[in-house]
Amino acid sequence: SSVSFVLHRGEILGFGGVVGCGRSAVMNVLFGAQKRTSGQIYLRGREIDVSNPAEAIAQGIAMIPEDRKTLGLFDRRSLLENVAIVRNEKNPPVLNHAAEITETTTLVDSLHIISVGLQQRIGSLSGGNQQKAILARWLLSKASVYIFDEPTKGVDIGAKEEIYNRMIELVKEGKSILMVSSDMPELISMSDRIAVMRNGRVVAQVDARETSEHDLLNHFLGIGE
Repeated sequence: SSVSFVLHRGEILGFGGVVGCGRSAVMNVLFGAQKRTSGQIYLRGREIDVSNPAEAIAQGIAMIPEDRKTLGLFDRRSLLENVAIVRNEKNPPVLNHAAEITETTTLVDSLHIISVGLQQRIGSLSGGNQQKAILARWLLSKASVYIFDEPTKGVDIGAKEEIYNRMIELVKEGKSILMVSSDMPELISMSDRIAVMRNGRVVAQVDARETSEHDLLNHFLGIGE
């Protein structure tokens, strides 16, 4: 497959295509969750080796996965443990440290994560609150590149707005975002550019401000090419 793209600082690059086109596979490779068989990854002009998630985190790459239940959460652990686990990728966190609890509480409050407290088991939270908890985790990690794979799938309108607002804040801070979305309005409204994938390849890149759902669908299906 041929997947080549450039992600700029302070940009949201969306990835669109029909189910099975390879979008999530690309994101998993970038995060080290799936083996890369060829090609190179460059970050800030320097080639990096990302063969597992720990290496990705050390390079400042974070991922909010589509399957939060199996890939994003420690279901039987507390909200605090789930958020604080990657607080410092170089120095493992002490989960009961006062400063850590304060930071986590501030983030949980700012994202309006509804719980009975930081010790509540995360598996008992709603889907939207679980998704926001994963986001809070990566905000604590101080990443520079964020991968959002179907960021608002299965969450309510309120949680969607919270996630969108935080994504906008991240790019204003100079962070970069890769976003996979099957929600066409979301893909167009949240992205600066959209990379169209088909059969494991990036076949087009379009300006989100100058495209429409109809045009994107034609790209996805290869109509008119």
